[in-house]
Order: sequence, then structure tokens, then C-alpha cells
Amino acid sequence: MVYVVAIVLSVIAGLLIAGLQTRAEGRYRHPASNADQPSRVWPRASLLRICSGWLLAAFASIVVCVAALLLSLLGLKIAKAILLYSILAMFFLGPSAFLVARLPRCPSCRLHVLRGPAWVRPAYPARYRGLQDAGAVALGVLVDRRSHCMHCGQDFHLP
Repeated sequence: MVYVVAIVLSVIAGLLIAGLQTRAEGRYRHPASNADQPSRVWPRASLLRICSGWLLAAFASIVVCVAALLLSLLGLKIAKAILLYSILAMFFLGPSAFLVARLPRCPSCRLHVLRGPAWVRPAYPARYRGLQDAGAVALGVLVDRRSHCMHCGQDFHLP
């Protein structure tokens, strides 16, 4: 009997989540397309560089934490110290990265460049060296000094 109740509740929860996602997608307004426009200069390049570096440092702390966890399972003593410091970095950088990602906005459509809507695929998803969306934009800013808005498709270059 308990299993039947659990299955019924999970089906109801799934239907509720699907309905909320459909409603959220209906409220998300894709801005006008700027994909065919030539590349423009990003106005506040230093803010975008700092925020991109912060976001990539948060991603890197998660990767280092997982790698150190795997190495500590092998019994390496240095891995335990690395694991401790990477966990501390992850707890500091992780939550603050969500706040920092909200700072830079696209000059064309005024939406967040480093943060897309979590429930909808962006209209112009960014892909760069195996990463996509916010990670791809951040890595493109730091490596190639180029940015791509996931919402309107406008390309930018940094001075």
C-alpha cells in the first residue's frame, strides 16, 4: 500500500512540475533577434571579465573537489588536505557565483549574460570548447575576449 501511495504522489508531483514548467516557458519572452548584427564592443569589459573569472573559479572548485575526493579514496594524505581546501572554496565560491552571474547584462536586450533561465533552453545557446551556456560565455570572455548573448544572439568583443 505504501508503494502505491508513493507512486501516485510521484506521478502527481511530475504532472505538477510539468505544468509549472510549461507556465514558466510561456512567461519567458525571447527578445528580438540580433544574431545577424555585426559584433559590437562590450561597454563595461572589466565587470564582465571579473564575473566570468569568478564563475569559472566556482566551476573549477567543484571539479577539484570531486577529483580530490576520488584521490582521497585511494588513501593519499595530500588529497585529504586538497579536499578540505577545495570544499571550503566550493562553499565560498559556489553561492557567491550565483550572485556575481547576475551582474553583467547584455547591452542589447538587458538580460543576464552569464545566467540563462534554468527552465528553458536559451534562444541562441552558446557553445565553446565542450562547455555550453554560461560556462561557454565565461570561457570565451577570458580566452578569446568575445561574448555571445544567449538570449538575443548578439556577439560582442571586449576591448
